[in-house]
Amino acid sequence: MHSQLHALFHGNTRPSEHLQVENPKYKPTAEAAALLEHEFGQSIPEEIWLEFINFLEVRGDVALMETEQAFIDGYRLGARLMLETLGDFLPDYSCRKSSA
Repeated sequence: MHSQLHALFHGNTRPSEHLQVENPKYKPTAEAAALLEHEFGQSIPEEIWLEFINFLEVRGDVALMETEQAFIDGYRLGARLMLETLGDFLPDYSCRKSSA
């Protein structure tokens, strides 16, 4: 069995491709959003609808960038917490010369 680090190194760990939102409100909310989007699209002229779709795509790109940065920041915070928590138990691998 390979470790998670091995899988990560080889590009085999992609949690976003297996997203399962655990919040019970997610599915009905996503379904309601899809229905509202469809109904809205049917109620306006095609030209405006296409502009709106373009807006949604650009806004989605911005949201993705924000989510990506939040993930990175959270991961770094988690790593810092682990280092702080385990700091006293980790060996000192510093390259400092001893002053003997």
